[in-house]
Amino acid sequence: MFTKNVGGVTTYSLDYRVWLGKSKTDIAGNPKMGRGGKPQRLKAIDPRLPCSDVLDLVDVIQMEANPVSDTMEGAPWAVMKPGHFAAYKPLFGPSTWVNGRKGITTDLNGVYFVDVIDSNVADCTVKVRTRPHEGKTEPEPAYFLCGLLHSEIVKEMIEAHNVSTNMGDIFKHVSLPRFDAKDTGHIKLAELVKQAHGQHDGAIRASIGH
Repeated sequence: MFTKNVGGVTTYSLDYRVWLGKSKTDIAGNPKMGRGGKPQRLKAIDPRLPCSDVLDLVDVIQMEANPVSDTMEGAPWAVMKPGHFAAYKPLFGPSTWVNGRKGITTDLNGVYFVDVIDSNVADCTVKVRTRPHEGKTEPEPAYFLCGLLHSEIVKEMIEAHNVSTNMGDIFKHVSLPRFDAKDTGHIKLAELVKQAHGQHDGAIRASIGH
């Protein structure tokens, strides 16, 4: 239930609950797993069942909702576990160094990762040079960015608002740190992702970095 008062003051975060069907189980009572190792859940409930029976078939997950931007009018909502938005808030905001859309493939890396070779202050333009080799060499910055995008924190941030709004630009409200070749942590992450990219065994790939 959502209540809106004209002229009122809204205090964030807002209480939010997600209703999900119970996890499915096999004959032995073990949970059935679906894609990505996530448990399969009931997708349909008989509308003729009494309320008490319906409640026995669902899990009510406590969440909280916050607008991803304090200044952007019409900003999408981030629905996350309690406390997570406050913890990740420094990472919410438009990216200042990279742009991209869901579904980008490596054949376009030469377009997205370019060199700025000249600039014109008078008309505020820059001259860039594409890097067609990027789709083949996959430099450390690309590995580093890939590692960040696959981290649990960043995935939760993106899924918290991106899936529900179907926005293609994943960096519109997510600001990630830029690769620093002098930062040993950045280099280590890039090296681990490079190893993972070269490993085709799923079990071994999942164990990298643990």
